[in-house]
Amino acid sequence: MTKPPTGPPVHDDNFSGAVCHMRDSPFRILKVAKSGNIEAFERLFYEDESRLFLKDAKGQTVMHHAASKDRIVIMDFILDHGGDINAKDCKGNTPLHVAVELTATASIDYLIYHGADTTILNADLMAPIHYAVDLGNVASLKTVMHHAASKDRIVIMDFILDHGGDINAKDCKGNTPLHVAVELTATASIDYLIYHGADTTILNADLMAPIHYAVDLGNVASLKALISHPEVDIALGGENDGTALHYAAAKDDEKCVELLLEHKAPLCKHDSIGLYPIHVAVKNASAKSVDVLVEHAEKNGYTRSQLMSFMDKKKNMALHSAVNAANLKAVQVCLAAGADIDAQQEDKSTPIHLACAQGAMDMVKLMFEKQPEKKHICIKAKDVNGMTPLHKAAMFDHFELAKYLVEEGAWVDESDKDDRSPLLLAASRYSWRTAVLLLEKKAKITLKDKDNRNFLHLAIANGARLEDFPCQSVMCSTDLKMLLNDKDELGCTPLHYASKEGHLASLGSLLQHGASVIVKNNQKESALHFAAKYGRFNTCLQLLNSPEGHNIINETDQYGKTALHVACCSGHTKVVQLLLQKGALVSGCHMGFTPLHLAAKNGYTQTMKLLLGMHSHLLNLPNSEGNTVLHIAALYGQPAAVSLLLTEEADITHRNNDDMTFFDVAIANKQKEVAHAIVTHKRWHDCMHLRSEYHGCPGMGMIINLPDIFEVVLNQCVTPVGKDIKSKEFHKHYDFSYLQLPMDYVKKLRENGTSYTPLMSLNMMVKHNRVGLLSHPLCLQYLSMKWQAYGGWIHMFVLFLYILFLAALTSHVTYIRPMDHDDPWAHFGVNRTNETRYCSRFCQSLKSGYQVAPFHRIGLLYILVFCALNIIKEIFQVIQQRAKYFIDWVNYMEWILYVTAGIFVGPYIFEINLHYQWECGAIAIFLAWFNLLLHLQRFDVFGIYVVMFLEITKTLIQVFVLFMILIVAFGLCFYILLSEENNRSFVTPEISLFRTIIMMLGEIDSINSFVEPLTDDSPITQHFGGLTVFFVIVFVLLMPILLMNLLIGLAVGDIDTVQRNASLKRLAMQVDLHTELELKLPQRILEWVDKKDLDIYPNSRRNMFKRFWSRVSDTSSNAEGCTSGSSTAVCGRSIHEELQKQKARLKDISSNLDKQHELIRLIVQKMEIKSEADYRDEGVPTNRDPAYALRSNFQWLSSNMREKVAQATVVSKWVRSMSKEENVLDRSKDASSEPTKEEKEEKEK
Repeated sequence: MTKPPTGPPVHDDNFSGAVCHMRDSPFRILKVAKSGNIEAFERLFYEDESRLFLKDAKGQTVMHHAASKDRIVIMDFILDHGGDINAKDCKGNTPLHVAVELTATASIDYLIYHGADTTILNADLMAPIHYAVDLGNVASLKTVMHHAASKDRIVIMDFILDHGGDINAKDCKGNTPLHVAVELTATASIDYLIYHGADTTILNADLMAPIHYAVDLGNVASLKALISHPEVDIALGGENDGTALHYAAAKDDEKCVELLLEHKAPLCKHDSIGLYPIHVAVKNASAKSVDVLVEHAEKNGYTRSQLMSFMDKKKNMALHSAVNAANLKAVQVCLAAGADIDAQQEDKSTPIHLACAQGAMDMVKLMFEKQPEKKHICIKAKDVNGMTPLHKAAMFDHFELAKYLVEEGAWVDESDKDDRSPLLLAASRYSWRTAVLLLEKKAKITLKDKDNRNFLHLAIANGARLEDFPCQSVMCSTDLKMLLNDKDELGCTPLHYASKEGHLASLGSLLQHGASVIVKNNQKESALHFAAKYGRFNTCLQLLNSPEGHNIINETDQYGKTALHVACCSGHTKVVQLLLQKGALVSGCHMGFTPLHLAAKNGYTQTMKLLLGMHSHLLNLPNSEGNTVLHIAALYGQPAAVSLLLTEEADITHRNNDDMTFFDVAIANKQKEVAHAIVTHKRWHDCMHLRSEYHGCPGMGMIINLPDIFEVVLNQCVTPVGKDIKSKEFHKHYDFSYLQLPMDYVKKLRENGTSYTPLMSLNMMVKHNRVGLLSHPLCLQYLSMKWQAYGGWIHMFVLFLYILFLAALTSHVTYIRPMDHDDPWAHFGVNRTNETRYCSRFCQSLKSGYQVAPFHRIGLLYILVFCALNIIKEIFQVIQQRAKYFIDWVNYMEWILYVTAGIFVGPYIFEINLHYQWECGAIAIFLAWFNLLLHLQRFDVFGIYVVMFLEITKTLIQVFVLFMILIVAFGLCFYILLSEENNRSFVTPEISLFRTIIMMLGEIDSINSFVEPLTDDSPITQHFGGLTVFFVIVFVLLMPILLMNLLIGLAVGDIDTVQRNASLKRLAMQVDLHTELELKLPQRILEWVDKKDLDIYPNSRRNMFKRFWSRVSDTSSNAEGCTSGSSTAVCGRSIHEELQKQKARLKDISSNLDKQHELIRLIVQKMEIKSEADYRDEGVPTNRDPAYALRSNFQWLSSNMREKVAQATVVSKWVRSMSKEENVLDRSKDASSEPTKEEKEEKEK
């Protein structure tokens, strides 16, 4: 140990000389102590051991510096080498003072633990505890409190509490001072803390209160000190809500258990898991605790059996818990405590049942040895399922235990509630060793379970062979021969089970011993049906090669299906090929379904090809409902099957009993993939020309139900011709065949007087709001062709006539002064003399006439004729359209226009000019110009803006009508408050409402209407001044600001929607125009102007007139591309076409992935060993778990065979995971089809 140097202080303020670098300074050790670098500290110390006692300018040693930063390792080194733990600096502070000042709690713990003097006073006469209080350092105060409690420093604790210390302060582990006192057996501190209100229920980080902590530590003295206080809850819950008694029982602390029981610890309280103290003691094999608990229970009137029968949440008794925990020592403890081995818990199982299920031979023997008088009771005892211990041992193939139970007297033919004997249960759970044992013990093989299944059913279903049971008495017994063809509840024999599961060895064994293949189950299905259903090729072959095989190949089930039907329905091509080679018939079942129908129903194209290759007559054969194979494939959504049948030239004109073609069936059931396969097949033109009683033609049905597919049809009708798209010779060929009725057909309809709708396809698109179809380039070009052929000319002619009418009407309005008219009724009732005078003047004016110029008279006559003709037209439209006519508001407007125009102009013919004429004229001139706006909406240049204007106007009117309530409210309010004003703006309710509407638009006129009347000192004007001002302010906030901004916002927000729908609405109007024109035009004109197809040369030059015409026409510009700002729909079309291309690319990628998946599946298929010598035949898996095939107790398999089975099973697991997706990913390939030549070559690569 290093001794401190003697003499004057080491620190010298005048130090100078050789030291010129910090690394060479002897005071460097102080800085290293503060940093915690132990290697550097040791090096500096060993260079000069006296450095341990160096002091800095404040008089602080290395111990002070280390304590200030919690450098525990440095402080350990200092104390080991003689450092002073109580060294003082210039202010008299020890390292403990420094640690308290800087809240170095780890240093405080360390220093106090290593004997630092807590009573040393510094220069301010403060010990560390006073220093902490003075500084208000709560953390340091907590640490000191813990140490004071651990050493029974009552005075210190008193001081801390007097200065606001926390008696329940926690350390880093969550321990309070009470926990620390308990840990260090500071009983005086325990009493002091509890007396001063310490919380005894606080749990530390380990979820233990002080009482649990005392028991966990086995500290009896602390436990006594705690429970001597009534404040301590002896039943307090800790971890999992366990009491102190639970902790004591788990630790097997006999003294703690006795002490707690003496103070009335609850014996019957369970924790959150449901465990009582007795359970905890038993699980931990706490023998001493169990004895104490039992003794205490007996003293309090409980019997041993009552105590041991306590159940946890899982309804387990103590002995049951011990058995479940597989703790033999715990079982011994329970038995020693008097637990009954025949005790039954809620499910009526005894501990023997549980031990037998685990195969715990030692536990069973131990329990029987301890209580031999109850052995036979336990052996015969049944649980809630009616199972004995032998059932449990047989279920899990505990061979040795089953043998022991039988030797001890267990009955081998006892049945459970499902009528299963141990032998049947062993057979159903692959427990072959136990099954052989039970057969050797003369177990009856004729017993059956509730499903009427015997031992042979269950054994064969799990892959057993008769040869695997070596008991000669069994093999030669007549009972076994009877069981070979015995039927279960469903009528199935063991041979059915072997065929279903594909157990070839079992099948061969049954056939060898005389099992019949012609026996059928309740649904008339033979074993061959089962084998065909699950694709068991080798099983089918073995059955057909049996002596009775030729009798079952064409046997039918209750639905008239043969094995060939069943194999085709599941797509097992190899089985189908085998059956066809063996001579299976291809007739229909009771519903008329042939094998080809069933294969097409599920989309198995390989099977279909095989059937058509051998029996081509099946192609167009209908079933009892009149559905051909093509109908069935379309009905069940099998596009690959439909494509194959169309390629094989199936009859597409055949109609079923509902008079529907296969295309009608696909459309009616919305089979999108099937319809797509049809319209993309090379025979799509023939399919599109089919007639339907439901939709007229497939195109109409697709517009209604499958618009995406009809878009594919439209795409195929647009054909680019030429390779160089920039060449003048490049053009696009547009085929309009599927957008119009043939002219010959229309001519026949007209000759027969049959009504029809022209442009049926386009009208159907409008009716069902098919925007994407209506804006397709083909439809746009078709409308453009109609417009350029006759629609545009007719509309321009009508527009020309209307402009003449408008010009004449406008000229008339501007030619004559409105006030130059006679108004005799204006003076009626005012003055009798004036009345007589004006009547005289009126009669004179009628007699003299109103002079009209000859040219002006011609214009008036034209206006009258134009109005008369249009009124006649409207009358015809009313007769023709009936109720539909009154839906369109434009019709009402035209009636008002032409009637008021006639009234306005008519009297001028007779040289009469009256007051009412000009009122009608004002209405007529406004509506005439507004109607011109409606005429212009058919043109592409102006149309979209007109439509937008009308839609926004409609929205504004709707909102305005709604908020008219506010206008009425304010108008009537202002009428009451301002009716006596000099400006007479609100003199009547009607004028007040009008004035309110004007004010809403911002024309408030606040000076004349409100300010002047309010300040003119008149008692009449602004009689309700304050209330008027209030309502004016409310009006300004709600109406001009809020409401008008709302209306503007709605208008602007509607523009986006209007722009999206404007194109559709204009096209819909164009369709209506052409529909009306074609109904009225003569047949010769239609034949002359109509075209079935059209070639457009986009790169050819057009003259000025054509460019102008295409500019103003409705659809021609849109048909050629997005050349103008109004071609939004066509731009959307381009985006849609690009999306379709991306979809096609994704579909190609998906197809490639499917091919790769199929290739991998074929590779894995070839990896499996598939021959008659295998354990299991090929085919689809059933719902049985194949994991049992790997059990090591297959006695009849050699080690080599077991390795093969294991390899095949591992691979087959992956095959099964893929087979779940197989029907979705590629239904065009069969479940067991052979790889093609290309796939074989790719696989070899």
